[in-house]
Amino acid sequence: MSLAVGEYHPYAACLMVGGCHDGATIHEALMAVFEDGMRVAAEKCRNNGGASIADKIESLMRSDAD
Repeated sequence: MSLAVGEYHPYAACLMVGGCHDGATIHEALMAVFEDGMRVAAEKCRNNGGASIADKIESLMRSDAD
């Protein structure tokens, strides 16, 4: 499966485990992917007229950061 720059494939997590065996590093990398995905989702919702859904996503991201 080919991926574009910035895309993520779940198998990457397996490669991280095999490569570094460090849970903190893996968690940090996966959270960065998750947070980027949430930002993209909120932006797409907002651009397609779903401002209330985008607000909800952004609110959940802020509350998760606390």
